[in-house]
Amino acid sequence: MQVSKKALIFGVDSFTGSYLKQSFEKQGIEVIGTTFNHKNSSSYCNITNYLECDQFVQSIMPDYVVNLSGISFIPHIDYRQIYDVNFNGAVNILKACEEHIPSCKLLLVSSGQIYASSSDAINESHELKLSNHYAVSKHSMERVAILSSLNVKIARSFNYTGLGQDSKFLIPKIVSHYKDAQSSITLGDIDIYRDFSDVRDVADAYLSILFSDSNEQIFNVCSNTIHSIADILSFLNQECGYEMNVKQSAEFMRSNIVRSVKGDNSRLKTLGWKKNHSFFNTLKWMLDA
Repeated sequence: MQVSKKALIFGVDSFTGSYLKQSFEKQGIEVIGTTFNHKNSSSYCNITNYLECDQFVQSIMPDYVVNLSGISFIPHIDYRQIYDVNFNGAVNILKACEEHIPSCKLLLVSSGQIYASSSDAINESHELKLSNHYAVSKHSMERVAILSSLNVKIARSFNYTGLGQDSKFLIPKIVSHYKDAQSSITLGDIDIYRDFSDVRDVADAYLSILFSDSNEQIFNVCSNTIHSIADILSFLNQECGYEMNVKQSAEFMRSNIVRSVKGDNSRLKTLGWKKNHSFFNTLKWMLDA
């Protein structure tokens, strides 16, 4: 009888966690997940504590490990916590895996935020520009991972969204205003273009990367298409049958904002991955739920 393989997801209670768990289970892989936000749960693991990471890895001995425990909200006010979670936490997981499961496959999630701006689609060899603490924390994590003796893959994720994402993020905030039939919304610059993906496509991309035998270590996770915030508002106006009054506030305006960011997913597509959801279908899914 074939023994089922096991996957350990650090941060299964994150936005992406439930979708990744489903993707694993569709492949017949048993999933064990730790939580980062539910301190009274038996599955709680503070990844900034090495002994807690070590205990989970040693008790489960998984074949696959994914770290989704992280601070992904860029304006997060406490940058010390950003480094503690995004960098030190990842280092703790790396070390625990090196100690107990050196043959495992490990996926760490980085970000497209580490790239310099470009008028062209950004591929994995593009120039880097670490312009905020979040980007520095993710790039530092990458550098340590590359030094590891483990089979580590790195996913540089661009913007993505879907049902269940916190409304402090832009797209859920916009959609929730329409769902609640609010007449106005306060935003920053709406004439910016970003590369948005669907969380379900992202979860599938993570598995494609994790299962890959490619010699490449770093993969962009993106859609290779861009939409402006104005385009999104126009679509939702049409879907909901009324026009949202947009109030633009200086509070939400970022200085030196990059007008357009588009990722190149060519390397990811060589693994057999493909996008299954158009972004406007993603918006409709979020709106109709």
